[in-house]
This record gives sequence, C-alpha cells and structure tokens, in this order.
Amino acid sequence: MAAITFPNYTQIPSRLSLTAWRAIRAAVWLGALVVAGLLVAVPDTGLDVMWKGVIPALPLLFMVAPGVWRKRTRCQSGRIEGRRRCHTDVTRPAKEGALG
Repeated sequence: MAAITFPNYTQIPSRLSLTAWRAIRAAVWLGALVVAGLLVAVPDTGLDVMWKGVIPALPLLFMVAPGVWRKRTRCQSGRIEGRRRCHTDVTRPAKEGALG
C-alpha cells in the first residue's frame, strides 16, 4: 500500500494522548476563568495579566499549538463536547437546503 502524501486530519497520528488534550483544555478554561475573575474582582491586576501576559502569548499559541486554540474557541468546544458526550447530532451532516 502506498503512503499517503497529504493525509487529511483524521489520518494524521495524534502526538498527544486524549487525556493530555483534556488536561490542556481544562487548564485553558481554568486560566480563562481566573483572568475573567480577576477582571471583575481586581480590575487593575486583571488588566495587567490580560495585556502583559495573555495578549502577548497569543501569537506564540497560534504558531506553536493551533489545536489548543481551535479547541478552546466557544463554537468548537461545544461541538467537541457534544460529540464526546453523544447527546447532540453534530456528527450528522446538515440536510440539503437546511440554511434556506
């Protein structure tokens, strides 16, 4: 069997285990909640953390680990959780002409 030159994302082997991805996702969510809490409770400290820590780190995150960012976004996280818990029909394709 010939090797696939350009595999799609389902054919690329995972570099991290599923447990590691879930731990990273939980850490990112926890960090976002901490920053949000700081912004509400102690705005001066929250703004310092946001503008001196989070914002400068985003380009590095986009370049080094795009999967973490993609899985962190609200829309994608909802789809992943729904698919993982099997209680939504996000795995089914949309019906033809469903959008209008």
